[in-house]
Parts: sequence; structure tokens; C-alpha cells
Amino acid sequence: MAGAQAQAVPSSRKKFLKNLTVLVGGTASSRVIGILAAPILTRIYDPADFALLAVVVALASLFIPIASLSYEQAIAVSQRQSESDNLFIVSLLLPAVLGLVLVLVGFFFGDILATMLRNAELAAWIWAVPLFVVIRGWLKAGSYYCVRKSAFSLISAVAVAEALATAGAKLGAAHIWGASSATLLFGGLFGVTLGGVMFAIVIWFTTFRAVVKKVSVSGMLAGIKGYKEFPLFNSWTLLVNAVAENVVLLLFSGFFSPAIVGAYSLANRMVNMPAAYVGSNFSKAFLGHAAEHHRRGRALSRTLVQGTAALAGVGVVPFAALFLFGTEIFGFVFGSSWMTAGRYAEIIAPGLFFVLINKPAAATYSIYRKVRERLIYSVLYTIARVAGIVIGLMRFGDPAACLAILAAVMVIFNCFFIGFAYTFTLRGDSDVAEARDSQSLR
Repeated sequence: MAGAQAQAVPSSRKKFLKNLTVLVGGTASSRVIGILAAPILTRIYDPADFALLAVVVALASLFIPIASLSYEQAIAVSQRQSESDNLFIVSLLLPAVLGLVLVLVGFFFGDILATMLRNAELAAWIWAVPLFVVIRGWLKAGSYYCVRKSAFSLISAVAVAEALATAGAKLGAAHIWGASSATLLFGGLFGVTLGGVMFAIVIWFTTFRAVVKKVSVSGMLAGIKGYKEFPLFNSWTLLVNAVAENVVLLLFSGFFSPAIVGAYSLANRMVNMPAAYVGSNFSKAFLGHAAEHHRRGRALSRTLVQGTAALAGVGVVPFAALFLFGTEIFGFVFGSSWMTAGRYAEIIAPGLFFVLINKPAAATYSIYRKVRERLIYSVLYTIARVAGIVIGLMRFGDPAACLAILAAVMVIFNCFFIGFAYTFTLRGDSDVAEARDSQSLR
């Protein structure tokens, strides 16, 4: 028995590393496509052209994390496959309902919102917000379903296809209709739509068509009830986090020029794009690996430390380079008109580094169902971020000062987030060890 368990651990590790390699490989390819296209796009489009797309994405990003009320996370951790299938359908229906609500909100309040954010073009493109929300919500649900089915290659393939379509559409639209904020937004919409369609077709014909007949209303209601803590606590946490992540750009849009908004959006995207996608996919693979360990009663504190250290090793060199030479790097890569964006990248790099390495910790909060604790943390974190930006605006009135305060808040709070995760996983390991000792005495 002991020998079989010893063999199972390396096998589990190999499976985790294989899944991680597939995910990160596809993710890296999609990010490389976006990064290679960016220097061309920044020489075609001005910083002000990026403001409309940035504001639309920021508004959509407030709702994308809660589009499925966090039930998509339960797909990966549910104990039975039938339960997972029903939760998948729930996670597809909820974004559609939210999208319809947002269409009505945009119809009645789109002009007011455009005035508040000082972006006149937004009123004509407000319909793009619910479209982003619905498709991204479906993609998230499909992604977690693929994690459940270990179909990690499909997640990577969709990411690459979306990146190619987005870059091609932005360049093609500029060539056909001329470079403008509208053509840039069109490229983003085209890419995410293609990704959603591709995901839907492949999942239907490869994995879900055979079991869809087994899904029932009673099964969906049972899943909703069984994982009610996810919408009750996780969704609020995700909403608060979404506000924290997007409030900077929306406040910048209300107080500064479109050129500053565009420069900040590029800086944040170029620094955050590879880190966020690598971290997200690492988190998905880590979640499956750690959840399996937890179900089998294995220790998680060491797994958490190893995962955090691995992400830190991946990110330390590029983030250090951006912190030291961001202005020069952006000026050389994207053109002299984007050196301001490089200065912003230097300032926010330390904060985003700690956001990257918190992904394994975030997964352990889900595994241990620490939803209340995470909600409290997220509320405090968001309040601190908003307060920092407001202080920067009122005291200095300067984007760089606002971002410096923001970076300090990000470092402090994410260190606490990781440290607290380590304490409760360590406590969980101790409980597991005591339970085993008790059983052995019997």
C-alpha cells in the first residue's frame, strides 16, 4: 500500500507538470502574438485611440467575473460528474441573463455614463459591454469544464486562435477603414467572438453532446443549492476584486485626457498581459492538482509554497527589467510617443509582480472554502486601492503619484493574502496528520 502511494505522488506530479506545460505553452504563444502585434499597432494608432477600447473592457470586466455567479469554479471541484455537467449549464445560462440586463442598462443610461467618463464615443458603443460580458462568461465556464475533463490543449488552442484573430482584425480594420478608436474596438470584439464560437463548437462535439441529455432542471437546482456559498461569498469577492482592478482606469478616464488613459491602458496591459494569463492558467492547473491532493488527504502547505516560488521564479527577471528600464523599453519597442506608458509600467511593476505570485494562494482559498475571509480581504483591499487613487488625485493631481500609491497598496495586501493562505493550509495539514494518527491507533 505504501509503495503504491509513493508511486502515485510522482505520477500526480508528472500529470500536473504536463497539464501546466500545455496551458502555459498555449498561453505563451497567444501572449507572444499579442506582444508582437503591439509595436505595429502602437505605430498605427495613437494613445488616445486606445481609450475607448480600454474603457469598454474595464466596464465589461466589472461584470465578467460574476457573470456565472462563481458557479463555474464549482465545475472543477464538484465530487460527481453529473453535478459538474449541470453546473456547466447553469454557468452558461447566467451570463446570458446578465447580458440582457446590461443591454437595457446601456439603452437607458449609456449617454449618462459616457458623460461621466468623458468619452463621447462610448455612447455609440455601449452595446459592446454586454457582448464582452456574455462571451467572456461562456469562455470562463468552458475553460473550467475543460479543466474538469483535463482538456487543457483546447484551452490553449482557443487562446492562440483568439490572439491571432484579434491582432489580425485590428490591423485589417485600420487598413480598410483607417486607424481610429472604433476600428481598434472592432478588432477586440472580433477576436473574443471567434474564441467563443470555437470553444462552443469543440466542446459540444468532443465532450458535452453525449451527456447534455442527462442534464435536468432538478439537477441544476441541486447544484445551485449545493454550492450556494459560491454566489453568496465568492461572487461578491470577485465583484470587489473587479472594482479594485478596473477603478484606476475608470477614474483616470473621468479625470484625465484620453491620451493618458490610453497610455496607462497599454502600460497595464503590456505588463499584466503575460503575467495575468500565465498566472491564470497556472492557477487552473494548480487548482486541479491541489484539489486532488486535498480530496486524498495530502498536505497542501508545501504545495502552496512550491507553486508560489515557481511563479516568483518565472516573474522576477522580467518585472525587475520593467521596474528599472520601463521608459526606455517602451520607447524603443512601441515608439517615442509611448514613453509615458513606459514610465507608468515602471511604477506599477512591483505591485503586479505580487499579484502574479498570489495565484496559488487564491486557489487554496477556494479549496478550503475560505469565502468569508476572502470577501473581507477583498473589500479592505478595494477600499485601500480606491482611497490611494483618490488621495493621489486630490493631493497631487498626477497619474504617476496615483500609481505609486497604488503599487505600494498592492505589495502590502498581496503579501498578507499569501501569508494567511499559508497559515490555514498549514493548520489543515496538521488536522490531516492528527486524523491519520488517530486512525492508526485504532
